Amino acid sequence: MVGLLNALRGREADLETRLEEFRSERQAAGRWLEFHGAFSLDAEDEKDLENIAYLFEQVDEALDDLDLERLLPPLYQTVALMERVNKRRERPHFSPQPAVNDFIMAAAAYLQGRGQKRGVLERLPVLEESYQNLRQLYRLRKEELKSEVRPELETGLRHLKRGLDEARAALEADDRDGLHDSLTPLSGGARIMDHLLEWELQDRQRYQARYRRYNIPLVGSDLELALETGRQVAREDWRRGIRHLVDSVLPRLFGFWNQVRWLLVLPMEQRGLLEEIDVGLERLENAVGQLTQSDITAEEALGEYAAACEGLHHLFSSLESRALRGDRYAGTPAGAYWQIGTGLLAGSVPLVALEELLSSSPPSPEWGEVGELMAQFLERPDLELVREALCLLSELVPEPELDGSAPDSWSCGFCGFVNPLGQHPCRRCGASPSASSFEEAWEA
Repeated sequence: MVGLLNALRGREADLETRLEEFRSERQAAGRWLEFHGAFSLDAEDEKDLENIAYLFEQVDEALDDLDLERLLPPLYQTVALMERVNKRRERPHFSPQPAVNDFIMAAAAYLQGRGQKRGVLERLPVLEESYQNLRQLYRLRKEELKSEVRPELETGLRHLKRGLDEARAALEADDRDGLHDSLTPLSGGARIMDHLLEWELQDRQRYQARYRRYNIPLVGSDLELALETGRQVAREDWRRGIRHLVDSVLPRLFGFWNQVRWLLVLPMEQRGLLEEIDVGLERLENAVGQLTQSDITAEEALGEYAAACEGLHHLFSSLESRALRGDRYAGTPAGAYWQIGTGLLAGSVPLVALEELLSSSPPSPEWGEVGELMAQFLERPDLELVREALCLLSELVPEPELDGSAPDSWSCGFCGFVNPLGQHPCRRCGASPSASSFEEAWEA
């Protein structure tokens, strides 16, 4: 969407490519409406869905005419309404388990005359997959659970299976009463299995609390556990752990870095840190490869692996402390420019949004060249201009006076995105807030 808006403004040359990309996004949005529009939760939900369908028509008409002025208002309204519908349906109306909650919402709406049968049928495969995942989780963790809780969990699985089978049979027979009755064992079984999911979450939290040596985004605990395990078992038993590192851990870390690297705002003299992290990641990848090589001893291989992890730990810790963040400007004019600037770096904000901000809320003269740099970016979209503007903003704009109230946001130490205080991991990059992030927020 951002690329198309910029192309329609004449800021990008390849309009046809951007049009094709947008049409693909529009088709995906149409599928979203078809799926969610199969039922409504209440009158407000129904009205939102009707408005989205109407706005889609306006978007399509403006797109056919390549009319940006007509395209923007319905496009922004559509995105806002879709987000509102998603948030409404994410609430645990019937169960904290998304598949169970979504299925019962659709079934209840259908039985109340607020939905179509297809909405229930379309959610049945997801419910089946959720049941199978719970069944597999129980099998994997059964021996770790207390013996007295196993019968209850097995009862929960039976209730879920019974409800699933009864719902499927009722839908095939078009038996509304049978469908209604199937929701009781479904919801009851889900409530029992919530205990297993809560135990699994707490176990994962205990795991992350125990393995906190490396401040490496997303995978620090996994890297430390691999090192500890490697030191405890014979080298011939490393194969499974190495495969996990190669197939899961390293791809997550490299994917994170490839996404976040271009979003960071660092003073010019600190930007060499990015290349150091590139080198550190390469060193870690090579160290993992050496774990399988016979021409190096197990002790030497683990030593190099540990050194690579330790090096990345220090580099990411340094990055977290040096990267500039905009949470201190939240709710101020400077905060608006910070959010627009980081959005431009992420490619999630169109140039027209910057144009509107510069027009409606011109930068203060006290901000020096911030406004000039942003205006230059409109004519010459070089992201270095945005980074320079944000660095100046951080240097020249004083921190606003604090009112003593508790903070309502935290700024990601890696990508700088300002998240609501209860949101974790980061909405933009997926990194979890470090303890220092929370401490800084509350100390403020």
